[in-house]
Amino acid sequence: MSKKNSVHETLFNQEFLASPTISEKFPTVSSVNIKMVFRDDSGNGTIESQNKEFTSMSKAFFQVKCRQRECVNGGFDLSNLITSAINSQQTIAEGRLSCQGWQDLERVGNNHCLWILDYEISVQYAQN
Repeated sequence: MSKKNSVHETLFNQEFLASPTISEKFPTVSSVNIKMVFRDDSGNGTIESQNKEFTSMSKAFFQVKCRQRECVNGGFDLSNLITSAINSQQTIAEGRLSCQGWQDLERVGNNHCLWILDYEISVQYAQN
């Protein structure tokens, strides 16, 4: 891991550890599922697909690392999107994000990574 990314990685890990659980942050939510499809900056073709399931006891930490191997300080933060969906009682939220990290160490400050994350967030609410 590069020195530039090691600082980013440390902050990422600290934020994860400091995050409350889903039940602490969102008492009405029983689970959150995120379907993710990662694409290169052309948007053509799937590079990787992933599902992440968060139960009520999972950390309410919704940052996802960029899948572009050379990316510096990139990733996708779904926190505000998930909070907004929950605050408006949505069960499904979909969209696309673009990585704002840097393509590689040589392009820091010049070329953003721009890999794409297509996501679908599903929220299951607890029954009263």
